[in-house]
Amino acid sequence: ELDQSFTHRFIVRYNKTNTKKNRVLIVFLNGQAQQNYVGQHTIRLNRDTTLVGGYELPVGSQFSFPVNLDGYFVGRAFVSTGKLIEKLKLNVNVDASLDFRRQPGLINNILNFSNNTTYGLGVVLSSNISEKIDFTLSSRTTANQVINSVQSSQNTNFIQQNSLARLNVIFKKGTVFRSTLNHQLYSGLSDAFNQNFWLWSIAIAQKFGKKQQAEIQLSVFDALRQNTSIQRTVTENYIEDLQTLVLQRYAMLTFTYNLRNFKDGMND
Repeated sequence: ELDQSFTHRFIVRYNKTNTKKNRVLIVFLNGQAQQNYVGQHTIRLNRDTTLVGGYELPVGSQFSFPVNLDGYFVGRAFVSTGKLIEKLKLNVNVDASLDFRRQPGLINNILNFSNNTTYGLGVVLSSNISEKIDFTLSSRTTANQVINSVQSSQNTNFIQQNSLARLNVIFKKGTVFRSTLNHQLYSGLSDAFNQNFWLWSIAIAQKFGKKQQAEIQLSVFDALRQNTSIQRTVTENYIEDLQTLVLQRYAMLTFTYNLRNFKDGMND
């Protein structure tokens, strides 16, 4: 018995590149609104109740079913700028973002709006030294604020930060060293879910062949054995923290062979 929902979107994208000053600018705006949004009506029972059809629910149970609601809106703004610093042979990129989601829901016939605002700031430094040396340094922080119009007890603030250092070096005779160090920080979640850990992967490889088209590599993933998986879900009715059991430290031996058969010109 639901009505059809209608979605209205607008997108604005602006790019500007200055080749003389080695600069680039990207601006992105996106918005989405829905009429007859299919949300949830949650009934929290304060006594034993028998539903239509004979389903019996004890006191404290929750019964949810889909309903049409208005007021759903999602907006996003993103700005990124980059510049090549020739003297240092570095590419520098900085970005900022603002995301907003307004999600309606009914709780015991009372309309609640869950307003989730996310602020993001990121920076990336990448090398432009040579084909033999490649490194990247990056960090991105997002701050989340959730405010409910009715369920103030579900209001929350939490922060997530992801930093990364990556290095690839090719030595003489085709020996390659690769290392990726990732730092994950979660703060403001429930006590058991706040995390602060390092994820380090390292590899040694050797290229061989006339054109070094073959490579054998020994790599170790999560050398510090700290890998974990955390996810927070925010809805109009609840906040859920989910931690998943993931594979931690392991080693892998890999053989790669690149097939190249390109010819000059258009003739066979």
